[in-house]
Amino acid sequence: MPDNRNANFSYHPDKELDLLQQTTDDEILETAKERIKLKLGHIGAAGALLHEDKMLNISLEDLYENGIIDERIDIEISSRPGCGYSFEGATVAAEMYYKQEIRAFIGPHCSSELDVVAKMATFWNIPVISYTATNGLIDKTIYRTLARVSFTNINSIAEAVAAILTHYKWFKVAIVTNTGVDDRVLTLEQVLGRRGITVLNKVIFEMNSTSEEMIASGLINQLRSSARIIICSFSSMLQMSREFMAATYNVGMHSDDFVYILPWIREGKKDTLPWLGTAGEIMQKVREQYENAIM
Repeated sequence: MPDNRNANFSYHPDKELDLLQQTTDDEILETAKERIKLKLGHIGAAGALLHEDKMLNISLEDLYENGIIDERIDIEISSRPGCGYSFEGATVAAEMYYKQEIRAFIGPHCSSELDVVAKMATFWNIPVISYTATNGLIDKTIYRTLARVSFTNINSIAEAVAAILTHYKWFKVAIVTNTGVDDRVLTLEQVLGRRGITVLNKVIFEMNSTSEEMIASGLINQLRSSARIIICSFSSMLQMSREFMAATYNVGMHSDDFVYILPWIREGKKDTLPWLGTAGEIMQKVREQYENAIM
């Protein structure tokens, strides 16, 4: 008779199989109950958003309420300013990654710093979400972990401005901007150059300058003597355009001799029209200051 003592050890009676399966399922369920913790870093622009932390947390709560983010995922958001001087955002990203153990980023919003942060994130193999960028950041072999979610980008805005200028045959313009938006203006200049549009002058104000400060700087008079078609590109279009249009109005640059182009993407109620007050009333004097503006 053959010796059957060396039986197949993988054999189990039905009850043992059921018990083994139940144990495995329990382990899977227990693992699934473990919460996932993610530290998310937001690199914004200094002074660009009021109550930035509150806005980020309200957005996060909305994602939880709508079931977009699983409730078992705990997300902790830390926010730091970037897009200042000397690649501030890149330094901030490195500090957040190594010191705070941040493992995902939103921003920076400016392309020059986003370029550096996205390359570092590729090395770290962590995601970066961009809400504005130029077409120079589309190479997925370089920016492997970068996701761009804005419904439009700086190139699209620049192309739209160039199309308006070409339509009206306005081929000589000036650009007005503020510090901290160099990448946006550079893209605009490149697109205008390809369309044969000459930038005669570029005026740069300090961020959050008042109309009085703009006039006192003497830069408004430079615009008066250099161009009649003026493109405005500010980091805060609502606030800065109000001040700039008030400045031009006060120095007599509101006649039909001048045209102001304000590339403005309104995103809901937060970007209200500049001549509307807090209660929705029309501020007639401010409205008059925008008479020669294309928005």
